[in-house]
Amino acid sequence: MRSWKYGFFWFVLSFAWVWVGLIGCKCESKVERAYSLVFVSPKESEVVTNEKLNVVLEVRGDLNQKGNIKVLINKTLVYLSPLKERISFDTQLVDKTNFLECVIEEDSVEVYRKGVYFFYSKPYVVKPKKVKYRSVRIRGIRKYEEVVSETLAPIDKKLEEKLEEKVEEKREYVSSISLVLEESVSGYYRDSVQVSYRVNSDKEFESKLLEYIKGVKLEISDVQDRKLFSEFFREPGLTVDLDLEALPSGTYILTAKVEDIEGRSYETSKWIKVDKTPPRIYFEDITNNTVVRGTFYFSSKFEDEAGIGDFTALLGKEKLAYRKEKDKVVFYFDSTKFKNGKNRIVVSVTDRVGNMAEVSLVVYIDNWFEEVVDKTFGAGFHIASFLDEEKNIYIAYYNIELKNLFFGLKRSGSDKWEIQVVDKDVNSGKYPSIFVDRFDRIHISYAYVNEKWDDEDLRYAVKEGKEWKVVTLDQQDKAGRYTSIVVDDRGVPHISYYNYTVGSLRYITYNIKMERWEVSVPDSYENVGSDTSIG
Repeated sequence: MRSWKYGFFWFVLSFAWVWVGLIGCKCESKVERAYSLVFVSPKESEVVTNEKLNVVLEVRGDLNQKGNIKVLINKTLVYLSPLKERISFDTQLVDKTNFLECVIEEDSVEVYRKGVYFFYSKPYVVKPKKVKYRSVRIRGIRKYEEVVSETLAPIDKKLEEKLEEKVEEKREYVSSISLVLEESVSGYYRDSVQVSYRVNSDKEFESKLLEYIKGVKLEISDVQDRKLFSEFFREPGLTVDLDLEALPSGTYILTAKVEDIEGRSYETSKWIKVDKTPPRIYFEDITNNTVVRGTFYFSSKFEDEAGIGDFTALLGKEKLAYRKEKDKVVFYFDSTKFKNGKNRIVVSVTDRVGNMAEVSLVVYIDNWFEEVVDKTFGAGFHIASFLDEEKNIYIAYYNIELKNLFFGLKRSGSDKWEIQVVDKDVNSGKYPSIFVDRFDRIHISYAYVNEKWDDEDLRYAVKEGKEWKVVTLDQQDKAGRYTSIVVDDRGVPHISYYNYTVGSLRYITYNIKMERWEVSVPDSYENVGSDTSIG
């Protein structure tokens, strides 16, 4: 019976052990999927010959998680910082065989660990041979060794005993502490600084230095010696990232202090300059709401204590060209390549530690665009134009040499003009006015002026489809000067014009019901109606 109970007990215990092992494997695999680590330097089984080792590691995974990363050599912590993608620091080597471990913690819980073995081998140094000197008798004096042994030997023994007592009383475990800051191009830091410290001692205590010191304290103080930061480390040598986010811009003192087991302290200090102030931007030749035409130039000056890093100016999404002139930067651009109207220029600058400033200015681009519509000799007199909602451009004009009415069309998005003759009768086309209705029909009112026969008529042309239809509307006296046309929503034209003979303002429109043109005289009092316009 007892043997059966023991057997059952061992069966249950074995099953629990296997189950715990399976759970551990699952947890481990889950952790392995979360992070991966690449040992850039040193690599597995690498032999290092330099006492000062540069450790380089690359971390891959979800770096958005808040956590810490620790680096240990032979189970001694040598580096500590928040979780980041790349780690690089220097450390000193002592042992021949070394095991480098990287540990990632989240909320003080270890979630990843990986390590490599590497070896340290001191380079072979040829030591100079000891030179032995022979004793020499001079003028009957006995050997130097004999004189010393007879006269000074007793005194040396006493001195030696006293010196040994003093050495026993004052054993210097620590000789000094060194402090190295991460190099900065400008000499300034912003959010963090990498600090390396090392407690120095004689070789006698170097291997067991951890037993002879109480620890190392890193402190940051302002110029009034007020302590703003303090952190204690037990390790005699370490590289750590110090967080400077809570410190405003200014100059501070970083101090590393070490105390040995007998209460003696050693310290060293370095200056730290913190810059969190964005650069300053000044403008010349431009203000808010500046009107811009053609190629435009404006100057900017950038100032910052840490030095200027990068800068750029954007007009919309277009990066502006620039040139440097002494202490300023001149930006320039061809405004004809941008749309007329309201635009925004954004100038941004970053200093050498990453502080950024940005200024936005509104400019109004106002350019006239010139191009040749008709190269024919004599073209371009008595011009009228119309722009529809689709940005198509319509032009009616008179050719003074050919003495005809012409029509030009430039469709939106096209670079070509379509040119047509509207009225082929000689002397037709002066004083034109053009309108395009909602049915896409083109209407032109104009005058037929025959100076030879002293004849002037009001004419009207309409294009519906491909052909032009021309109608003479008023042949009475000298009618048809200074025409102006508008078409209503029904497609009915309304024309105002001037009768030169009687000096009166005339108005004509088409009566849809009666299917005829009807003329009226709005004003005929003492020569009125020149240079008409209708809406």
